[in-house]
Amino acid sequence: QIMIIPVSDRHLEYASLLERVFQENDIRVKLEARSERIGNKIRQAQGMRIPCMVIVGDKEASNNTLSVRLRSGAQVNDLSLDILNNAVKKAILDKEADFKL
Repeated sequence: QIMIIPVSDRHLEYASLLERVFQENDIRVKLEARSERIGNKIRQAQGMRIPCMVIVGDKEASNNTLSVRLRSGAQVNDLSLDILNNAVKKAILDKEADFKL
């Protein structure tokens, strides 16, 4: 349902925190922790048809926000964790393949 993609290794701590929060809310999540270029990670996630990619960089880690890229191509920046969490839970309850923010 969600793939967390840190921009670099220094963002892994915040990405791991997000992974735990999603897991605690029974949301399937994968942390993409490989040391590859961000573009490669995003392309691979798109190829896997991941519904939601959470991109974590300096701005997101310092502001405790998320940059979200949906399978539909929509991108939302400066999103709170609670809003994304609730949107994913609603999509799971409604049995929707994609969700809206």
